[in-house]
Amino acid sequence: MLEATTPCKHPKALEALSRSSSRCYLLPFPGKRIMTGNQGSLRDMDEDFRDSLRDYVTALVGSAGRHAWRDRHGALLTGTQLAARIEKFSALMKKHCFGFSSPAQMAITFHNQRALDRASAEHADFLREKDGDSRNMFTCLKVRPGKMAKLFAERRGQVLWRCRTDMREPAPETEAQLTELEAEWTREAE
Repeated sequence: MLEATTPCKHPKALEALSRSSSRCYLLPFPGKRIMTGNQGSLRDMDEDFRDSLRDYVTALVGSAGRHAWRDRHGALLTGTQLAARIEKFSALMKKHCFGFSSPAQMAITFHNQRALDRASAEHADFLREKDGDSRNMFTCLKVRPGKMAKLFAERRGQVLWRCRTDMREPAPETEAQLTELEAEWTREAE
């Protein structure tokens, strides 16, 4: 279907699927009894499906050692850590409807998202610090509201500039995210 479209909307995906190293495992239809029943037991499955499922699970379990997940520093991840990362990834995918055409585009998007997350954390730390400073009456009286607003705006600009420079290949959607983030920070600062 990708080859039939002119021009191809996802050339990198087509290239990846065309490689000889790409593999898929398609299971046969499980059978009418399992599809219409409500139990989902093994005896309701067609025999060829059961055999294919057994082969698939055996191959999957046999290759588990080759697919141990590591973080970017090379340390092995526990099941809990991996589950947390998958949940975070899932939440991110639900929040932003990304259309990835290649693994490289996916990596860039997630790198940019991490840059946005770091910027948000840095800004939140700054606000907590200033909020703590404002709890002391004498410290509050030393800073005029206009000066505080200017300080917040300068800091916001610094954090956004750093975030922009950390991003790889900023796209229109990342600029929209930065604009939205800046508006949110302005509301928080006020």
